[in-house]
Amino acid sequence: MNTAQADAFIACWDAKFAYWTERPVTAIRRELDPGWLPYITTPPFPSYVSGHATTSGAASEVLAWFFPAEASRLRAAVEEAAVSRLYGGIHFRSDNEAGLELGRKIGQVALRRQQ
Repeated sequence: MNTAQADAFIACWDAKFAYWTERPVTAIRRELDPGWLPYITTPPFPSYVSGHATTSGAASEVLAWFFPAEASRLRAAVEEAAVSRLYGGIHFRSDNEAGLELGRKIGQVALRRQQ
């Protein structure tokens, strides 16, 4: 799981600095409300893709493989972890969705390499 998460984090940061997308705070302040603040501190690096979603997606795939009876619960928890960043005001939905997809794919690749 740790290797899958490390690979996911590398892929995530590669995407962040390839796409350089703004955070919601920047867009909201420019378009809607100059004084708006998110609920949690906005990290000082690009938004897309969500690191939280990416590493959680990778971990969930590995954990679901080891604990198949818990797979649906684990995958639901990952969705909740990703959406927490949306509700916190530091990610757009697309950041989370792409991060989850990327992380899940990396988790699947990690599992294939171990078999």
